[in-house]
Amino acid sequence: VRGGVPGVERPGVHAGGVQQHLPDAARPGAELLEPDQVQRDGRGRGQQLADGEIPSYEVHIAPIVKRYCISCHRPNKDNNEYWMQSYDEMLNTGENKPNITTGDLNSNLLVVIHGTPIPDPKDPGKELIGAMPPNKQLKADVIDVFERWIMAGMPNTAADAAALPTATPKP
Repeated sequence: VRGGVPGVERPGVHAGGVQQHLPDAARPGAELLEPDQVQRDGRGRGQQLADGEIPSYEVHIAPIVKRYCISCHRPNKDNNEYWMQSYDEMLNTGENKPNITTGDLNSNLLVVIHGTPIPDPKDPGKELIGAMPPNKQLKADVIDVFERWIMAGMPNTAADAAALPTATPKP
């Protein structure tokens, strides 16, 4: 199913699975990142997904994270202790962990990269986690790589992804 589990609502996505940029999710001055800025060849920008290809951390996610997330999501930065320098850190760090859960399109990471802050349950007027990246909104194609990775079980290596029996559909 494009966009995940039937009946699961996600911010900015309607039932047909089409990305919608809602006014309340938009950040003033946010620059949209073009897919070709992220999905390229081996120059640290990731590789474009082929039809049915399952993304892996090492080939697809790590280059995106390196380019857009690592500058803040590392030790000694204001980031809710959510570090993204390695596969293990993405899965196991953060004050609000788990930030990503296999098969969960409402994982914290996906919600905030869709441009929707997560409110503080103790004070709903405050943001617990802000929209990410803070100054640039990722394009739908880039977010799709994260979604397909999470729905496929978050494989670490290309070999892990290739060993999975079912490919995730490309929209």
